[in-house]
Amino acid sequence: MSCCGKKPAASAFVRAKDKWNEYAENYRQHLEICGNCIELRRFHSVVPLGTPATKLDNCRICGCVILLKAGFSSQHCPIGKW
Repeated sequence: MSCCGKKPAASAFVRAKDKWNEYAENYRQHLEICGNCIELRRFHSVVPLGTPATKLDNCRICGCVILLKAGFSSQHCPIGKW
């Protein structure tokens, strides 16, 4: 509590940290969803389906590199999974 009895506003750092945590969670979820998709073209053929997407894996439908596309909030899965 502050001197006037009001709860102080959350600092910009706390808000930025919360925003970053939300971004990181969404990114992780997108990689997991793509890792379970049959349209994922793995860079390394020994990586099994169900493993989160890894470096240089790409989508068979749109051709995008998953690690890059999943990081942008403006991008979406071409078959509507995220």
